[in-house]
Amino acid sequence: MQLVINNLLSNKDITIMRVKNRFDTGNRDYLINFVFKGCKLVCEVQVGLKETIDEKSTSQQKFNHFLYTLCRSRFGPLSEAALIMDYQL
Repeated sequence: MQLVINNLLSNKDITIMRVKNRFDTGNRDYLINFVFKGCKLVCEVQVGLKETIDEKSTSQQKFNHFLYTLCRSRFGPLSEAALIMDYQL
């Protein structure tokens, strides 16, 4: 985990925008927001420790990420849900 963080911090082609320490929470991770040189798109990498992964926690993580995607979507949750439904057909 420290190696990944050090590589991001020392990379000359990216600029770190924010580091959110969630290690003391149940997530046990760091969220690192950065941009590539010459690009305006803000990227995020999640670096964390996971204990044993059971089926329930995996399903919950997928659902939580789905909700996160809806909240952060450009057109709002309803439009994003409609796009997802359209892709399913």
